[in-house]
Amino acid sequence: MDLKEYEVWKKVDDYFGNTIEPWAKKASTTNTSYVDNSEIGWDVMANPRVVYYKVRAVDQSDNYSDYTGTQQFYCNNGPQLNRDKEGPLTLSLLPARFMLEDNYPNPFNPVTVIRYALPEAASVVLEVYNMNGQRIISLQNGTQQAGYHSARFDGGALSSGIYIYRLSATGNESGKRFSAVKRMLLIK
Repeated sequence: MDLKEYEVWKKVDDYFGNTIEPWAKKASTTNTSYVDNSEIGWDVMANPRVVYYKVRAVDQSDNYSDYTGTQQFYCNNGPQLNRDKEGPLTLSLLPARFMLEDNYPNPFNPVTVIRYALPEAASVVLEVYNMNGQRIISLQNGTQQAGYHSARFDGGALSSGIYIYRLSATGNESGKRFSAVKRMLLIK
């Protein structure tokens, strides 16, 4: 994925789970962190708020990653967050861990997108195999920056069936190794 930007989405509930502000996109940024200086509400002392954030990446072709997991913060006195932190809220927009997502669409005909996340710059190998264990194609083989990435797989020249895709990554800084395998179904 050639990153275009990150979208930051926000929702605000009262303490009892009633929605005050529904999910809405609050910002787009190319930075790996986001600072929210917005006001939460005028009456947070008497009515504490719960603020939720989620993030997704957008590539240059306007393809979207899945949303990150939701981050939740309790606000009970103006800018105080989590009851003990003061000042604006800063969110990290980088993934917290290595991750290989399910391809989409699945089943597919003949094109699908494989998305994955890197919490740090890493050496990455993303390959597709048939059920006999033969490598069909290497979609990525090299170093990539931290963030959300995607690779397009075109099975137009292949026959219908189950294919395997495998992501192997080694963090450049931590040396942490990650490997994951998933299946996808090509139907013509």
